[in-house]
Amino acid sequence: MKHRKIIRCFGVLEIVLLLTLLSGALSELNADTVESIPLHRSPVSCGVPSGTPWEQNYILREVPNALGTILLFTGGDGRLNLNVIEGPNGDTSSSQFGINKSANFLVRSRHLFASFGFNVAVVDAAPDFLNCQNGLGGWRLSPQHLQDIKDVIGNLRGKFPSKPVWVMGTSMGSISAAQAATIPKDIPGVPLGFYHLDGLVLTSSVTASDNSGAETVLMVNLEAIRIPTLIVSHGQDTCLATPPNDAWKIRSRLSSAPVRDIRILWGGFAPLSNECDALSYHGFFGIEPVAAAQISFWIKNHLTP
Repeated sequence: MKHRKIIRCFGVLEIVLLLTLLSGALSELNADTVESIPLHRSPVSCGVPSGTPWEQNYILREVPNALGTILLFTGGDGRLNLNVIEGPNGDTSSSQFGINKSANFLVRSRHLFASFGFNVAVVDAAPDFLNCQNGLGGWRLSPQHLQDIKDVIGNLRGKFPSKPVWVMGTSMGSISAAQAATIPKDIPGVPLGFYHLDGLVLTSSVTASDNSGAETVLMVNLEAIRIPTLIVSHGQDTCLATPPNDAWKIRSRLSSAPVRDIRILWGGFAPLSNECDALSYHGFFGIEPVAAAQISFWIKNHLTP
């Protein structure tokens, strides 16, 4: 009986923490805006629903006197559906924007990174990818997705000139982040370094694939990355796609990165989701403030002078 009581009490603490994290983000909704920028490519074969603006959307949380901007990529199918807001009767309207309530580690922790002095941008999938059956699944390594990322980087460079831009992805989002980090500094026809990022953080990176040929971060040309890189894993992550020991595989491939560090974190609450979803060790459930602090301090120590 005593054992059952302990388990039940611990479950209540988990729920309280989750509600606290979500309320931390939701209580500052006025700090979040949804930015919409034109896309500079043709739609992929999934197409765009009639009446949907051909725009890239992202959440922006701006802070005064920011040290720089962190560009975040969610995991899974990459969908945030920022162009849909639920009405009072459950109806939806694509003509208004709603702030996403995703439980994803980076999305739900965006206010934590902002608290350390960074502007935070969270990228949604483009409208044609939103219309694909698996969202960004199978498209994270595509030139179309990379062009969308460049559009967001360019928009952030315009908003915050001279401020560094870092990129961070979690789980499947680590593929998008790593691919973005391969953008070279010298691109003909654009100012030097305009799309080039200043640093990379990979969390719970997808490194293992089944026979379906699903994308992994190891399919990225990691040898082309020439910016400081931090690899963060949870030592108790049991998701088959993100084995924590593969952090060293990633590190060994980052042969051109000036810094390539690894952080293995431990602890947290017992999972409330399956092992590959957000509310588990895979999603740093219960240690979000610790993870955000370690990542933020590491970024601060490697900011471009």
